[in-house]
Amino acid sequence: MLKPKSTFEKIDRKNLPDQIIRQIRAMIEKGLLKPNDRLPSERELAEMLGVSRLPLREALKSLQSTNVLDVRPGEGYFVRGIETVRLLEFFEGKLNHEKDMLNDLKEARIIIELGAIDLACERRTEADIKRMRNSNEKMKKAVNEDSEDVIKYSMEFHNHIFEASRNGFLISIMACMNNALYEGRFKSLKTINKRYLLAYEEHNEMLESIAVRDAERAKSLMRHHLQSSYHVD
Repeated sequence: MLKPKSTFEKIDRKNLPDQIIRQIRAMIEKGLLKPNDRLPSERELAEMLGVSRLPLREALKSLQSTNVLDVRPGEGYFVRGIETVRLLEFFEGKLNHEKDMLNDLKEARIIIELGAIDLACERRTEADIKRMRNSNEKMKKAVNEDSEDVIKYSMEFHNHIFEASRNGFLISIMACMNNALYEGRFKSLKTINKRYLLAYEEHNEMLESIAVRDAERAKSLMRHHLQSSYHVD
């Protein structure tokens, strides 16, 4: 296991998860954390960074969801490599400097998600269907509670579709795109009860189409779902 006690730096108290994410990504980019390195335990890492375990866990989960880190049950978090970090930096750099990039990214996402849901209809398992349903129900609960967790569970639902596609490259690409699009989703919270409750219903329709392997209907529903959500944003 990596022992970088002189490498991790304590951070200030503002936006803790984001700062943890940036520091770990920077360490991977610089080669201080290498592919297959195991991170210190949560307790050790929290101590090194000078943070509590709650924001640390949030940061680690985010890095896992964007395929920067891999979690192995009973072993901990491992570095997957620098390719995803570089792709994330590319997306974020483009979004910061090219005003048309966000629209390009949204168009690309529609194309990629249509392909993923097509594959998911063919390759999904009952466990995939169960995970999608569980995420969608948690999203509905978050909407009813007016909770920001609605974004997390909405993204989680879409991620499960990609997992059901059984295509590792698509999963990595979508993870990076999700990260880049997160800010726009957060801003759309002003329409939380209007948009996300509708999204719950649309997710249900897509889920049922995937369950019966109706790829054409699933793709049609996904296209409408994404185009209408971007119109609201």
